[in-house]
Amino acid sequence: MPSAALTELTNALKDVEELINSHVIVTGGGRGRPAMRQGAAISRAGIVLLAASFEAFVEDLFEEAADIVYQGWTADERRAFIKQTSKRLNNADVFKTNYLYFNLGIPWVFNGIRWQKFSNPTLIREVNDLVDTRNQVAHGGQPTIRLASVRYWKRMIENLAPRFEAKVSAEVNRVCGRPTGW
Repeated sequence: MPSAALTELTNALKDVEELINSHVIVTGGGRGRPAMRQGAAISRAGIVLLAASFEAFVEDLFEEAADIVYQGWTADERRAFIKQTSKRLNNADVFKTNYLYFNLGIPWVFNGIRWQKFSNPTLIREVNDLVDTRNQVAHGGQPTIRLASVRYWKRMIENLAPRFEAKVSAEVNRVCGRPTGW
């Protein structure tokens, strides 16, 4: 059974897919230079939504794991902990995400996550590139974002999320000896 965080991410990615489909309707989806004209705003919106959805997943999964790791704490103690950790993430780049999960006794949570034709160094670079591109857009920049980039990063997140969840689950089990159930 997946975590609530992964379920929410899956639902959020449907909105990203809707933006991709909207881009295709507006531009015809063909090659060319639509990233500079029609569809540019849709591509930028897709990147912002994708990065925000991934950040929410990282935060939500952290909070689910914290409830297990710190099960002996009161609800108020856990709420205060969450307020000072995941609620302050602000961007899910690799460094900040690794730093966040250190608070659960999970060092370097991104290390070792990979899949066929997608090495760990590639993953780290691409997650950081996604977050950097999102930051450019969110802070008024107008980077050229092609539809293919939105699709690429969406597929990356779809591949990363269940692996990230599995790693966090295994590490929570290692840290506290309790399975997560996801």
